[in-house]
Amino acid sequence: MIESPFVQLAVIMVVAVVVGTVALALRQPLVAFIAVGVLVGPAGL
Repeated sequence: MIESPFVQLAVIMVVAVVVGTVALALRQPLVAFIAVGVLVGPAGL
């Protein structure tokens, strides 16, 4: 687990940007919300 809240926030933001960019390129923006939630949620991060 990541201990520093600043590093954790940075990781969440990077994951959100990457997944959001891919989802917009595929024209599936709703998928981005679901994917980011799963990836950085309590089970993922």
